[in-house]
Amino acid sequence: MNIALNPAASFGNPFTWLFKKASAVTAARMTVIPAVGDMHCIQKGATLVVPRPMHREIVCLRGSLWITHDRDPRDVTLEPGQSYRADRNARLLIHALDNAELRLISAARSKALNACADLPHQPTSRGIDL
Repeated sequence: MNIALNPAASFGNPFTWLFKKASAVTAARMTVIPAVGDMHCIQKGATLVVPRPMHREIVCLRGSLWITHDRDPRDVTLEPGQSYRADRNARLLIHALDNAELRLISAARSKALNACADLPHQPTSRGIDL
């Protein structure tokens, strides 16, 4: 996972108007997909929108993804096998840099999976007799 700062997201940047203008032109050509379900295949250049992503986990299965939250200066890129867990509730945009496949895990399921991963492994006491 790579994280970078987005200069357009800062509030004191004198060039913010330039990034907003470029974003408006790009938005006119952008394919926006609502996030319904957990498995998604998105074509290069399409954007998946997650309205309230708090604690949801994005797992990149194929391709490469660019992830950002509204009003957040951080940008995240994911390659296959990498994941990102949303730490805020601001709208999340997942943009496909290549044709991509991803899994969007719900907050409750993500918490349950993490809780299970934290449990110590207990070997069973019974063996198999042949």
